Amino acid sequence: SHGWYLSFIQFLFVSFISYLDSTFISRSPKRRELPPYYEFMILSWMTVGTIGLSTVSLGFLNFPTQVIFKSCKLIPVMIGGIIILGKKYTLYDYCSVVLMCAGLIGFLAGRPNCFS
Repeated sequence: SHGWYLSFIQFLFVSFISYLDSTFISRSPKRRELPPYYEFMILSWMTVGTIGLSTVSLGFLNFPTQVIFKSCKLIPVMIGGIIILGKKYTLYDYCSVVLMCAGLIGFLAGRPNCFS
């Protein structure tokens, strides 16, 4: 029940920091052209939705499992980077993801009540 509240507080904090940045810091003559504000609004509402939904969905897991899943965000980001952006990663990055997956599988296999 607190997931949406936490997401709202995070959204307010980020909005405030963005306002400070745009008011005081980004007023340089080298400032690049910005996209229209409606694009920022669409992106911000999508971000609020994803943060809120992920926070609410993780509320059904115990805290150690939440931490493990949140730390594994590297995996979908790396897959998206390969598929969408065509990025190339180093062997070190691939080894990190393999070890992270193995650790996640081992953690979940060793804890039969992790979803309670």
